[in-house]
Amino acid sequence: MEHNKIPEYLTVIDLSSNGSVGEIPSSIGNLKELHMLNLSNNAITGSIPSPLRNLTKLEALDLSRNELTGKIPPELTQLTSLSFFNVLDNRLSGPIPREKRFNTFENSSNVGNLGLCGAP
Repeated sequence: MEHNKIPEYLTVIDLSSNGSVGEIPSSIGNLKELHMLNLSNNAITGSIPSPLRNLTKLEALDLSRNELTGKIPPELTQLTSLSFFNVLDNRLSGPIPREKRFNTFENSSNVGNLGLCGAP
């Protein structure tokens, strides 16, 4: 995903269903005030960037219906404000983190990732 400088005071980013392609930039982890990030229903590739762990105020993260690969970064379990997490219909693999808030997410948020294993 290409982007110009994004103001660091943003609290909501919703780029769902807008035809975004490419990878999620690691610099998105600098948006410390972000409460909601919705990148669903696009053609985003690559892995979920670990710097998302820096979004300590994040309450909702929707990365569903993309082409993401790799593991769900275990560092995301540090997001104690996260109450909604959806990676439905991607190409993720590996264990589903079980620590902290990740114990509370529904199984349905991981459906369509045939390589994921373990309980949410």
